[in-house]
Amino acid sequence: MLISATTVLSGLLADPFISYPHLFGPNSTFGGAEGIAWMKNHPYAAPNLLCSLLLVIEALLCTFFLDETLKGFTEVDVAAFNPVTIAKGIWSRLTEAKNKGYKLVGETAMARRGLLSGREEGSIELDRIADANELRERQDSHATRPMQRLPFRRVWTPNVCWTLLSIAIFDFHMGAFSTLWILFLSTSREFVPGNSTDGKPQKQERGAFKFGGGLAFPPPTIGLAMAIIGFVGIILQFVLYPRANARFGLMRCFRSSLFLFPLAYFLAPYIALMPSDSASPAPASGFWIWLGIGGVVLLQVAARTFALPASILLLNNSSPHPSVLATIHGLGQADSAAFRTIGPILSASWYGTWLERGVVGMAWWYVAAISALGTAASFKVRNGNGHEILLPGEEERADEQGQVSRGPAAAESTRK
Repeated sequence: MLISATTVLSGLLADPFISYPHLFGPNSTFGGAEGIAWMKNHPYAAPNLLCSLLLVIEALLCTFFLDETLKGFTEVDVAAFNPVTIAKGIWSRLTEAKNKGYKLVGETAMARRGLLSGREEGSIELDRIADANELRERQDSHATRPMQRLPFRRVWTPNVCWTLLSIAIFDFHMGAFSTLWILFLSTSREFVPGNSTDGKPQKQERGAFKFGGGLAFPPPTIGLAMAIIGFVGIILQFVLYPRANARFGLMRCFRSSLFLFPLAYFLAPYIALMPSDSASPAPASGFWIWLGIGGVVLLQVAARTFALPASILLLNNSSPHPSVLATIHGLGQADSAAFRTIGPILSASWYGTWLERGVVGMAWWYVAAISALGTAASFKVRNGNGHEILLPGEEERADEQGQVSRGPAAAESTRK
């Protein structure tokens, strides 16, 4: 919901000097005689400043209101680096000489048992107290024993590798779609690589696969078209996703949704061929244009609605051991960030190259082919249990406590 709202707001804030001359232009409410100079010189600064402000707010909220839940995490004591604290510690060491002498040492269970061993009468109750204290100390030592950590070289199980590959392809084409969608919406409807000798635009011959041009939308309309993605996602997230996931399960919904990505990317450039109420070079408009936009967005967002939460759950469950859960999520975040960066770079390069050749859809079809590879890779991904590898000593505790699952094979043998 907030993504949709900020998308619309960003489109409305683009080039405010031209879009809202009565507010920011010459002789306006806030612009004075000449208008606001920085909005005139930097037309896209306002939406970027909005994004910066939101990021600062997010950083403050995460820093002061989120608690760490990682097991084994040791919080850094910032006060230990305080110069005043360090000076007080040095001074207390220097003045510690007056406190030298004998100190009371706490009794241990073994010491009490040694003192009580020579008594014959009246020692039964004291022995019980000693045994209870010794048991408590043993339980405390067992509870405070540090968790064993799986070595990094054993993190790379087949399921982890296939999950990371699936996430990499998913984030690649998701980033590529965001870039291609904006470029396609803003590209002029009749893009001409060059001009004819008389200076008039050349006419492009159009075919089923060879056609150039986009929709020539202005920034506010682009913001509206981008906001449709968020609104459709909200509806599907609340209406369709819970029911489908409960009925068909995580893996079936995940794999089925991935088939929609290639279809959406393949059909996206054909919106430029749909009938428009306005003639070129004016921005495309009319019922059929928006119907095409809605259809492509519906396919892409429906697929994303199921694939995105499923990929997060599958990454979490692919962890071979609880001690490396943070490592797995770190690898997933690095994987996602890398391919969300590579996707827009490559897709924009493909788009520009093939647009010059008069084939606006080729970049879309490249991305569709890559997303199809991600669909195939998803059939190698399985939903793990987060504890596939048992380290020495954990199997015995698992038998005693019955809290650790031993995988599908063991579960099947148990049912038999």
